[in-house]
Amino acid sequence: MLRIFLLLLSFSSCSVGCDIESWLNQYAHDTVITPTGSELEAMEQAFSQLLDGMVEEQAWMRLGYQIQRCGSQSVFLPDKPNGWGVVAVDSASDSRRILQVPHQYYDRGTGQIGLSLFKQGKARLVQWNNVVRYHDKQVASLSDMTKARRSSFTALALAIARHEQSWQLTQLHGFSEAKRQESRAKKAEIIISDGSYAPGAEMFNLQRCWHNHYATLLFPENTRELGGTKNPSKAVLYQHRLLDHRLSQFLHIELSSSMRQQLKSTEVFKQWSDCL
Repeated sequence: MLRIFLLLLSFSSCSVGCDIESWLNQYAHDTVITPTGSELEAMEQAFSQLLDGMVEEQAWMRLGYQIQRCGSQSVFLPDKPNGWGVVAVDSASDSRRILQVPHQYYDRGTGQIGLSLFKQGKARLVQWNNVVRYHDKQVASLSDMTKARRSSFTALALAIARHEQSWQLTQLHGFSEAKRQESRAKKAEIIISDGSYAPGAEMFNLQRCWHNHYATLLFPENTRELGGTKNPSKAVLYQHRLLDHRLSQFLHIELSSSMRQQLKSTEVFKQWSDCL
């Protein structure tokens, strides 16, 4: 009886679909706690099971998450203010893309864009940060999921790297045109990279598709900015699986502020997402 009661507490069934957008705001934290070694191992295992199509509820409960289920979707919401993020997975999706949104509050609009890709079936699993970047300058390197070496984001990357199937880990970012150094970058709407200095054919194909409609630069061919070469999630993939970067299994997408505004249009979003 106790087990049944605990499961009822940890799971909630939704009759009208997951309200992920409101949860992303509701579960925003202003602190981050670095996971211990054992917690990182538990996260990796829990993520690996999600990649296998399984939800191990007890594992997520031990990590301090509650689970909301809406049909084929499961959303993992943190009960503790530790800044470990929000995760959504769709077990019915056949997408090979795993999406990370590391700066959903600072890079305004990226959280909603990631959610829209998830709803459209463009990603099987999405991970959003839930701690405000630079809220505390003393722990900025911990709250920034593109700098923290030990985080839920690197745990997911490790699960992907060690998984028997091939996945594409995509990260969605936003940039300020005014902060760019190169004139081409200042005028860019999209900058993409696979985190390397020798992008493969798939990266050139993606650039061509987007460049038909938007000013799209490919790192380092067209710009030396925003290449994601020091990204910890990318580093985990390369180090633990010895990936050939030409397979484009890491995709780093930077969207200008104007591009993020354009993507609020349903027509523009479909045109943009059709390239993925």
